[in-house]
Amino acid sequence: MFVNIAIKVLISSPSGVEKEVDAIIETIHRWNSLHSENKKTIFLPIHWESHSRASMRAKAQDTLNQQIVDPSDIIIACIGTRIGTPTDNAESGTVEEIDRFIKDEKPVMLVFSNIEANPNNIDPEQLKRRQEQKAKYFETGLAVQIDSLEALKQSVDAYLTRVLDDSKLFERIMELVSLAGEAFEVDPESLNKEINQGSSQEDNIEKLHKAFFKACIVWKATWDSMLEPYSKTEVHDLLQNMASHLSSTIGDIAEIYGYHYSHISGLLQEKLKQVKKIKGLPWYSVGNSSTNSTTKAVNELIEELMYLAEMDWNAF
Repeated sequence: MFVNIAIKVLISSPSGVEKEVDAIIETIHRWNSLHSENKKTIFLPIHWESHSRASMRAKAQDTLNQQIVDPSDIIIACIGTRIGTPTDNAESGTVEEIDRFIKDEKPVMLVFSNIEANPNNIDPEQLKRRQEQKAKYFETGLAVQIDSLEALKQSVDAYLTRVLDDSKLFERIMELVSLAGEAFEVDPESLNKEINQGSSQEDNIEKLHKAFFKACIVWKATWDSMLEPYSKTEVHDLLQNMASHLSSTIGDIAEIYGYHYSHISGLLQEKLKQVKKIKGLPWYSVGNSSTNSTTKAVNELIEELMYLAEMDWNAF
């Protein structure tokens, strides 16, 4: 068994480059199969067709930004002869997404594709706007032009490897891998003995806090590495692991505090109830996507657990 840290790759594109998008996703999966164990990393392709949900409360691009753009770590954008439909903030949705990544100083790969550019299908206005954006991005050195699917695959493969050469990103990956690896080695009985060897109350709570934080890293990495359609068995096993760890931690905290109420224990009990509730939700799949409420509930649960793990437990 090995631990992978998931890097979310936003695949951004207007219409007309479906073959290119398929080639990008295929290349990402191939990179994972060849390098994920050695690099301790898995790249997760994120595309609006499979990862966004409609919202009546927000404009379409604002919804995409919230659901898939901002949570992603890197972007691979592909533009053919069309630039797309303008948004309130940019020349198109794809341009807005690229510019958000640039602003946030996240890695960007932008491809202008000349593959199968049929003159009969070209919209002159779209092409004009596309050429203007192409000139803008080529000046920054962010864009490349490709003329074949094979060239696209080679460029994407090289980009994924190059992303990991970013020292800050790689250092963060190795830090998370180390924490996750240590979490797998936590033995509840050994931890319980260590807690009962005369340490102060603050020290014992801190030991539990660190073990909980490491467990949260593992849960998040495990969840992020799952691909749709989700396996009911894998999700159930993840939730069962959460329930066991939460129950054990609640019991240890109660023993440390002499079974008096503590606020952190109350918060953990709420999360345990939440885990049990999620385990009872209905599960079904349609096509290649798990569309049940369980997926959303697990996402929210993990975010809340990570928030709880980052709190100062001795402050309560």
